[in-house]
Amino acid sequence: MEYPITVAGNTNKAPLVGLVRICCMIVGFCGIAFCYEPFEDIQQKTTSNKLSIITLRILDRNRKVMMQGNAFFISNTGDAITSRHLFDKAFFIEAVTTDGKVYPVDTIVCEDKEGDLIWISVPIPKDIIHPLDIKKTLPSVGEQIMVMVSATLVSDGEVSSIISIPNFGNLIKISAPVSQGATGSPVVDMNGEVVGVAVLHNIDGQNHVHALPGSRIIKMEKTKGITLAQWQSSRLENRKAVAEELYAGALPFIQTGKYEDALKHLIAAVKKYPGYVIAYTQLAYCYKKLGALQEAGEALEAIIRISPKDTRAYYNLALNFTELGLYNDAMITLREALKIDDEFPAAYTLMAWIYNETGSLDEAVKPCKKAISIKPDFDYAHVVLGTVYMKRNQFDWAVNSFKQAININPENIDAYLNLAQAYNRQGMNEKELEILSQANKANPGNFTILKNLGEVCINQEEYYKAKGYLKKAREINSNDPDVLYNLGMAYLKGGDKNKAMAYYKTLRRIDNIRAEKLKRHIK
Repeated sequence: MEYPITVAGNTNKAPLVGLVRICCMIVGFCGIAFCYEPFEDIQQKTTSNKLSIITLRILDRNRKVMMQGNAFFISNTGDAITSRHLFDKAFFIEAVTTDGKVYPVDTIVCEDKEGDLIWISVPIPKDIIHPLDIKKTLPSVGEQIMVMVSATLVSDGEVSSIISIPNFGNLIKISAPVSQGATGSPVVDMNGEVVGVAVLHNIDGQNHVHALPGSRIIKMEKTKGITLAQWQSSRLENRKAVAEELYAGALPFIQTGKYEDALKHLIAAVKKYPGYVIAYTQLAYCYKKLGALQEAGEALEAIIRISPKDTRAYYNLALNFTELGLYNDAMITLREALKIDDEFPAAYTLMAWIYNETGSLDEAVKPCKKAISIKPDFDYAHVVLGTVYMKRNQFDWAVNSFKQAININPENIDAYLNLAQAYNRQGMNEKELEILSQANKANPGNFTILKNLGEVCINQEEYYKAKGYLKKAREINSNDPDVLYNLGMAYLKGGDKNKAMAYYKTLRRIDNIRAEKLKRHIK
């Protein structure tokens, strides 16, 4: 049974803390959409027979169209949001309505460089605008959404996942298919509220679609505005501005997991502007993703040199040390962070984790409780405290800590896994299965949860359910030896010896020890 005692969504044993259906067919660039209830109502509510979405044509110096995208209105005075990268090489921009009317766009109100969002002002009559409402909160995984490609064309799908990128924020992965011209379109929920802005990047010939959360729009601060020419000029007027452009160019690669490509942009950014802290932060993130922990540490140390009061840099450096097994260096770094800010709950929590990992269980309790006293709703502090109690065989207290973490954050995978382990250690198999089932509902598609569910179902003699969970786990990781072994056992105990033998043959190529163990059961 794999129950890693981890935090921050890390389901391996690495010590990381904190860190519509619309029946729609898109054909070619434009497309055809066929809708049925209740989505016709949603679409009508969203557009309200007025203009919510407008097409943007990006023109070169000879007024030839280079590309196009969409923008959507957030006020009846012509304020609209779209993707910033559309404007990179723009000399002129035209907003085109569904009836073919053209309005020149020449005012940039403000921008979110990191989020690839830009706020423009379109000189269009107020009486034809229907602004869209922005939702402040994130959608749920599995929630149905629509990408409003135009007033008459939508693409349906659901929220596939929500990923968190350090020092950037959340990114919404969506399943709705969209074409390149749909960049900048609003992604709306079933209430017609904008939950995100659709962005499509073509990297290595593949289209990657995601949505930037609506909360980023809400955080944008409206200014008097500048002309497109002024905006283009300001982008290249100093070294920092050039570095910011290089940094912005790295973000699509980070968002799509192309970390080596992102590094090229980030390294160029810090060379251009050596004091660029946020670029060093993303450098460290990319290096860690590539397993280059020494280089990640060097990037974090650069941040501390530039900004010696940056407690987050100290914390991330301490995390890096823990991954290298350098617990003493991690502790020294955490103490430096706490000298700057002695009310830093994440630092206390990581300190407690290190004490727990090194067997100093009595010393681990105090920093955990300190973190909780500072931030009672810090779910990871409750998880770490629970793991300490579990090592001390204080299972009632451990269960209470894990339950508190789940109450605070129902999507905390580690809290569920450790709570299930606490029940497992006490022989409470039905409670273990119950918690893992809850975890699967809260976090559908998590490999470790599916794997553990499969094994528990085998122990409960529910072989059909076990096979279902384990097959889903294998779709995620086809070569995991535990999954293959347990699938063989599920089929064997379910009466299918031939299928069990097939899994033995597959397993023999991957893990001979487990393969022979399975073979002994088959005989």
